Amino acid sequence: MILILVFLFGILCGMVSIHFVFWLAFIALEQLLQRVVKRKEEDAIKHMDKSTAGDAASTPKVESICQMACFDDDVVHSVIPVRAVLFGTTMSVYLIDTRTETRALDRGGACTDRLIAKIMTKSVDSHVTKISKFQRHANRAERCSPMRGTCLVLSCRSGQPLFLVDPLAQFKRRQQKVYRWQASTDSHHMPPGPNVEDSLGYSGVCRGTGIGSLDAEAVPADVGDGATLDCENWKVVLFKMATRREVERWYNLLQENSQSVEWCGYIKRLTCVDTFNLVAARLYFANTGTSSLRDLLVRKIRRKLRKVSNKLPKHMNGQIRLNRLELGEEIPLIDSVCEPVISPNGELEFDFNMLYRGGLTFSLCFNITYRGINVPDITFNVKVLRLSNQMRLSVGPPPSAKVWLSSPQTPHLQLEFAREVAECDGFLYSLLKLLPDMSAIMTTVVKVKLFEDMVLPSMEDFPLPCISYSPPSSEVSDEGDMAGGDSSQSRIDCDPSL
Repeated sequence: MILILVFLFGILCGMVSIHFVFWLAFIALEQLLQRVVKRKEEDAIKHMDKSTAGDAASTPKVESICQMACFDDDVVHSVIPVRAVLFGTTMSVYLIDTRTETRALDRGGACTDRLIAKIMTKSVDSHVTKISKFQRHANRAERCSPMRGTCLVLSCRSGQPLFLVDPLAQFKRRQQKVYRWQASTDSHHMPPGPNVEDSLGYSGVCRGTGIGSLDAEAVPADVGDGATLDCENWKVVLFKMATRREVERWYNLLQENSQSVEWCGYIKRLTCVDTFNLVAARLYFANTGTSSLRDLLVRKIRRKLRKVSNKLPKHMNGQIRLNRLELGEEIPLIDSVCEPVISPNGELEFDFNMLYRGGLTFSLCFNITYRGINVPDITFNVKVLRLSNQMRLSVGPPPSAKVWLSSPQTPHLQLEFAREVAECDGFLYSLLKLLPDMSAIMTTVVKVKLFEDMVLPSMEDFPLPCISYSPPSSEVSDEGDMAGGDSSQSRIDCDPSL
């Protein structure tokens, strides 16, 4: 009996021990999982912080050493060496003091430029101007203009200042003018000395430390005899960069253009970043302002639809029309480009894989008459979701001006359809509204009819890109020599390039 009790007690102790061991194991496992999850969450938070910091650091910032001059009434005033910094929508202008820089270098210290002006890009208009050496200028002692060549012009918009004004510095300057005027009217009082002005807080204003003012020591000697150059009253300002490329870069950055935002977003969405796709995408974005590509596709699609309309079954007349075509923002991506094959007669041919991620939309309108009965118009709004295929490109030798495209098979095509039936009364309208989904049938029709000329051995022709128009070149001499002595300036159309 005792042995049985001992045996049962041993079994009970063993069960309790096993249960306790499993309990400890589960607790340890739970703690381990919690630590792993917590560590992953911390890593994710750190990654998000780094990504946020990277995005913040990737804010576009452009910096250039240039020359600045007032250009009010088309008159070039004295030139000031500055450093222009564009960060976001604010353009900061720093004065380059050559004498201070020389002294700092002699002492082995660092050179610090002084902020003299800030410009909000949304409150100014910008364009590029060619300044002649005979342009009117303020310095009558010199025959030629102090600034010439291709310059960036910033002008204030109606009712808005050109430079951002420091309210504190402006208030102190006004107080200083009032104080000096009162001191000059009281002839029996001596004008206040420098210590009095320093105690009143005017010393920084007299020395031009506020935004929008320059002191006489920092301004070059040819600026003028005045002790202070006030930028607040400027309406137009000139910036002369080191190269024409810098001028074009600043001009494009100062423009409020949605294409720049679309282009940056497109680059971030690229899955295959290489030279060919980037150049092709850039050329596409450069031509989005024109309708040449859209008109070419419209002509080709309508020609194919006319062929389909002429092959309608017996007792059925009518036509299929293309009402609308929008290209979208995506362009085809090229991948796996094979080595080109060059024939003895100079013909070039190579294969590649093409992927189009969708975006093109168009509308097809069916205007059909069956046995003399007018069928209500049916409109299909089609959106291309995805198009991929292996393509072959062939280019003949000169004087051929065509590119021939084909593929060994029909493309892999994904479409989205939205059917619309013209409003009318009658049995046919009610019947057409009850028709089932015809997306599969329309996808087959589009694939077979619109791409039948692009399946080998047939090939579809496209015109070779031809540079038939180019914007005015900026390769004219920066000296701006003119036939006569009259002052002149020629405005350059910088869209898409200088």
